[in-house]
Amino acid sequence: MRHVVSRVMTSGFLLCAALASCTVFQSGDDDDGTPAGVSGAGIGIGSGGANHGAGGGTGAANSSGGSAPMNDCGDKLDTACGFNKIQADVRVVNMLLVVDKSASMKQSPDGFDNVSKWDALGTALHDALSPVASDINFGLSLFPNQDDPSDNSKSCPTLSDQSAVVVPVAPGAANLSDIIATLDNTTPSGGTPTATALTAAYDYFVNGDGKDLEGGKYILLATDGGPNCNALLNCSGDVNRCTVNLDGKCASGNCCKNVSEACLDDAAVTEQIQRLADKGISTFVVGIPGTEAYAASLDAFAEAGGKENPEGPPKYYSVAASGGVDSLTQVFSTITTQLVRECNIQLPEPPQDINRVNVAVDCETVPFNMGDNWEVQIDGDAATLVLKGDTCDQVRRGVMSVAVGYGCPVVE
Repeated sequence: MRHVVSRVMTSGFLLCAALASCTVFQSGDDDDGTPAGVSGAGIGIGSGGANHGAGGGTGAANSSGGSAPMNDCGDKLDTACGFNKIQADVRVVNMLLVVDKSASMKQSPDGFDNVSKWDALGTALHDALSPVASDINFGLSLFPNQDDPSDNSKSCPTLSDQSAVVVPVAPGAANLSDIIATLDNTTPSGGTPTATALTAAYDYFVNGDGKDLEGGKYILLATDGGPNCNALLNCSGDVNRCTVNLDGKCASGNCCKNVSEACLDDAAVTEQIQRLADKGISTFVVGIPGTEAYAASLDAFAEAGGKENPEGPPKYYSVAASGGVDSLTQVFSTITTQLVRECNIQLPEPPQDINRVNVAVDCETVPFNMGDNWEVQIDGDAATLVLKGDTCDQVRRGVMSVAVGYGCPVVE
C-alpha cells in the first residue's frame, strides 16, 4: 500500500557534521533507460568517517564508498552533509512510433472539422514532437505494409522483422522531417495487424539496428481500431470477438464467420507488448477515435506496456473526437514531455528518518514547503521522490543535477 510519509518540520540548514554519515542519491537512468532515477552513494564523513557503500542503484557516478565531496557548489551546500559531486545525467530517449495506417484512418470523426484521422495524426505529431526534437531520438514504423492499396488480398500482410521500420531511430531534430514526409506520402489502407507490427519493433530494438542504441527504448503505439489480421483465429461463434461487428459495420449476424483475419487479435498484441517490456522496452498506447469499442483491450495493452496514463481511467491515452486535432496533439505532447524530464525519482530504499531528507537542484536546496515542492512516497520497500510544481517544471526544462541527502535536518 502506498502512502506519503508525513514529517515534523525542523528548521535549520544542512548541518550534519556530527552524524556518522549522510547518504546521498543522484538522479539517473538504468542501462535500459527506465527511470531508476538514483544511485546510492556511500560516503565517509562526520566524526566516524566511515565508508558506507549503500550502492542503491545502477545509474550514476559516485556509487561506491569514499566518494569525493561536492565542492563545485561553493558554500551553497554544506559538504559535511554528504552532498557529493554529481555529474550531469542526460536522459537519452529512443522512441519508435508504431503507427496504424489502416483504411479507417481516412475517416474524419465528428470534431475533426473534416480533417481525416491520418492528416490529423501528421499535424499532431509535427506540433507535439517539434519542441522536443532535440531531446528525443525518433523512428517510424507503419502497419500494414501494403504494396498495392487497391489489392484487397494484401490488406493484412506486414513485415515482422526490422525492415518494417521505414524511418530508423535517429536524433529527432534531423529525423522529424523524414517522419512527417513519410506520413504525408502514405495512403491509409488495409487492416490492423498490430501484433505483427510489434513483432517487427521487437526485432528492431532487440536483434536489429536499434539493438545498440544508447539510452532508453520506447514504443508509441497509435491506433484507431481493434487489432486483427490473425489467420489462426476463429470467432465465428462470438460476435463480440469480431472487429467488423464491434465497429458497427455488420448488417446482420456474425460478419467474421469464415473470415479469421477479422477476429479480434488482442491476446497476441498483449503478448508482444509484454515481450518488449521484458526487454526493458516500455510501450505507450494511444487510442485515436474509433477505438472506443476496444477500451478494455487497450487498457490491457497499456498495463502490459508499463506506461499507463497517470490521468486515467482509461489506462491508455485516449483521444476524444470532440477535442479535435488539438486533443491528439496534447496526448503526444504529454507523452514526450514526461520522457524528456522525469519528476518521479525512484530511491533505492526508504529513508530511516523522514525528517532528515533534503533535496538539492543545481546546488540549491529546495525547501520542503509542506509538500508543495517535493515529497517522498513509500510503497512497501520502494521509495519515490516526487518533484512538484515549479521544481518539477525546472527539472523538465533541464538541470545539471538533482541530489537527495539522507540524515540531515529537513529544510522547510
